Amino acid sequence: YVAGSKEEYAKDSNVVPPSSASALEWYDKALTYSGLLAPEKQLLIIDKGAAFEIQKKWDDALTQYQSGIDAGPTYKALGLLNLARVTELKGDKAKAIETFEKVSTDFASTEYGRIARNHVRRLKSSFLNESKS
Repeated sequence: YVAGSKEEYAKDSNVVPPSSASALEWYDKALTYSGLLAPEKQLLIIDKGAAFEIQKKWDDALTQYQSGIDAGPTYKALGLLNLARVTELKGDKAKAIETFEKVSTDFASTEYGRIARNHVRRLKSSFLNESKS
């Protein structure tokens, strides 16, 4: 459901895809399964945050991403990237930069670190920020 929601959202971000509600239901059910390994549960929590994000429920998304970050080390960088992105969407550019910088430092040799560095450059770029005005 989330993949479909993301596709619908990409076409028109002003419309909340109905499939995002189905995604949330699915994640709630999946998270009750007692046979999940810790990394699986962590990824489900983060993905549930993405479903909230698609619905533009920023605070719920942030809560889920933080829960995912706290759930273990395996997908911590992914959770932090998502947390930073939603923080930026909420308008807290300084906090977003701080979180992206944490990812770029703590996960420097990974793809997550590279992505975070690109976000930091974008957010700090006077050229890019001037062109939005």
